[in-house]
Amino acid sequence: MTKLKLYTVVTPQVDYPGLTQIIGYWEKEGWIERITIPMKPDLRFISWVGRIGGLALEPSNIERISTPYEYVLACQYTKNWKKYPKVLPWTHYIRDWASFAQVREEMAKVPFERKILSLFSGTIRGGRPRNLWINSTEVFSYRTARSYRRTNGFYPTYVDYYRALASTKYGLCPVGDGPVCQREIETMGLGCVPIYTPGVEWERHVTPQENVHFIFANNPEEMKEKINSISDKQREEMSRNAMEYFDKYISPKGMWDCVLNTIDKYNIKVD
Repeated sequence: MTKLKLYTVVTPQVDYPGLTQIIGYWEKEGWIERITIPMKPDLRFISWVGRIGGLALEPSNIERISTPYEYVLACQYTKNWKKYPKVLPWTHYIRDWASFAQVREEMAKVPFERKILSLFSGTIRGGRPRNLWINSTEVFSYRTARSYRRTNGFYPTYVDYYRALASTKYGLCPVGDGPVCQREIETMGLGCVPIYTPGVEWERHVTPQENVHFIFANNPEEMKEKINSISDKQREEMSRNAMEYFDKYISPKGMWDCVLNTIDKYNIKVD
């Protein structure tokens, strides 16, 4: 595999939560050479594959990119961006890959017993669409977005939170700060079946399938009805499907494979 240059503003000191760990993984595997570039006034935590102006990797709002691009792979792709034919769905990524990988290794050695039926731990900005989910799961812990400081205090570290997901059957995924959140993929990657809610968007470069990789519920009553109707065998199958999907398309390797496939598919010049 040819090593590609990755021009990026992302460093351990200038990081869009967790992205430097993903880029560091690519670097360690010998897939890229990271070349640091200054952040522009548009404040994009952007990376460019091979050359600036070609394929952009954007973790948040593509509408604020000030540099002309050939294509963009967007972590937080939404249906509103379908009007931009050069903007392509990618996937979100893990907030703390080191902690996540540690828990996955622990699971491989001794499978976690899933004692918790359902869990939510995160932030809620307020408003009826989100507030109706308050206390709808067996474990429910939240703070408002203004008081969030990388942890809501219930799980003091990412390792603790990831271990909790690995010990849970269903993970509630209401809308986060936007319609695409890291919560959905972290839940999926630990075999905790995600429950998507109205407003969550899940189109990816390879899109997960409802009732295969996740379930969808319009409200807490529907969520409980669906959980009660799913057998242990069905849930375990969805759990395996979710982890396999994660490993193939969302892991750092899966993300990089998508980059390479995109370059080939659209014949993007990288040098």
